[in-house]
This record gives sequence, structure tokens and C-alpha cells, in this order.
Amino acid sequence: MVHRYLIAAMLAIFLFPLTMSAEEIGDTSCGINTVVLNGGGLYSVGETVSIQLTESIDVNLFQQVDLYVIIEMPGEKFLYLTNEFINPFSSEVTPFLRSMQHSEESLSIFTFMVPPGYGGRYYFYAFFNDEGADFSSLFKTLSSNVARTTVILADQ
Repeated sequence: MVHRYLIAAMLAIFLFPLTMSAEEIGDTSCGINTVVLNGGGLYSVGETVSIQLTESIDVNLFQQVDLYVIIEMPGEKFLYLTNEFINPFSSEVTPFLRSMQHSEESLSIFTFMVPPGYGGRYYFYAFFNDEGADFSSLFKTLSSNVARTTVILADQ
């Protein structure tokens, strides 16, 4: 329960200066570690939501990072997107991809058809954090911007 509030507070602190849209990031070939989320917007029942993540990471030989994708659901509940086929979500702090060093990739991370009864605002966050580091010292271990997109689902 406490980790939920800690995560919300840390994300709020980092979102103002570090959250960037795809347009603000622009060309990611300059060696800056970046994460971009696309696909946010307003969706009605029966429409398909598709969230795409574009990441670019290039850290030194002795450093590795983990990529986190977090979904904040209505009611301030957090889910961590995993890269596991059988268990794609976790309520525990879990990286989406681990031990990354050099990568530049775009991928669809979340696609679903909007069902009735799930209306509300859903916030998606993505960022690189030092490998194995928890969120207690995110000020020191954050290795990229914090990308954010909002998905609003209509109830009917």
C-alpha cells in the first residue's frame, strides 16, 4: 500500500520536467536515452486501443538499465506491464525489459478492444531506471525521461 503512494509521488515529481511527447523528443539518434509512448486518446466501447512504445538507449559498457511500463488505473491502482506471455501484468514493481544496454526499437506493447464497464482515465508511464534499482532513490537512478500518455475509455 505504501509503495503505491511512493510511486505516485515520485512520478508526479518527475512528470513535470521530464515527461515529453513524441514531438518534443524528435530525433533520438543524438545519444540521449529516451522513451516515447503513443496511442493515447479517447476511445469508445468496441474501438481498439493500441499503445506503442519507442525507446532508444545507449549506456556505457559498465552500465545496464531496466525499462518500466506502468499503468495507473482509476482509483490510483498501479499495474506493471511485464514481458511474460502467461502473466503480462503484475501488481508488484516489475520491469518490462531487463538488463538493457544498447537498443533502439518501436513496439506495440498493449492492444485491446474496449469492453463496456471499464470507463475512466488510464495513465501509461514508461522510463529507464538503473538495472536492479528500486524506486526509493529514483532521483539518482532514473536513466531517461518519463514518457506518459493518457487513455480515456468511455463507459458505453
